[in-house]
Amino acid sequence: MEIMNGIYREINGRKLPVGHLKFLLDGQTKVSFTATSLQEISDSLEVENAPFATLLINARVQTSPEILSELLKEVLKETENTHGRKIIIKSIDSFRPGYPKPRHRLAG
Repeated sequence: MEIMNGIYREINGRKLPVGHLKFLLDGQTKVSFTATSLQEISDSLEVENAPFATLLINARVQTSPEILSELLKEVLKETENTHGRKIIIKSIDSFRPGYPKPRHRLAG
């Protein structure tokens, strides 16, 4: 939860527009933020204590891929240092999606 809230706080603190910010914890627990519903996750989110966890992050944020990637790495490093835990990044993909090219247009 601290990682999710940390990413939210960092994006919000930098006033970066959010399309969506989605997390999938251990392949089961889904947490989503959108531009209209941004608020921190409460401590009431029920998660089991475990020796390890996996977290998939899907963030569509209006910024460069490099800035978003660095922001995420900063939050993860801060969380590691705060809790004395090791966070392993299995993969990270940051990109700027192309402009949509609709195949069909409706004439009115």
